[in-house]
Amino acid sequence: MRLFVALDIPDAVRRALRELMARLKSECAGARWVRPEGMHITLKFLGETDEAKLDSIRAALSTIHSGPSRRIKFPRHRIFPQ
Repeated sequence: MRLFVALDIPDAVRRALRELMARLKSECAGARWVRPEGMHITLKFLGETDEAKLDSIRAALSTIHSGPSRRIKFPRHRIFPQ
């Protein structure tokens, strides 16, 4: 199975992204758009991983404690060509 470690995106950010995408769609007719519900911030791509390792990965990740919230700014929008 393909695994990655990611941060979820707050609903308010998803709404803002949905609105931005709606405005950009007319300018980028050939673009393939992702659903905002599926968006996340990937921290680490683990790739193809044996399912037998899943429990140990979950255990390792459960030891991580989050600190105070941080604001992340993305100064530019990028469109990746197909």
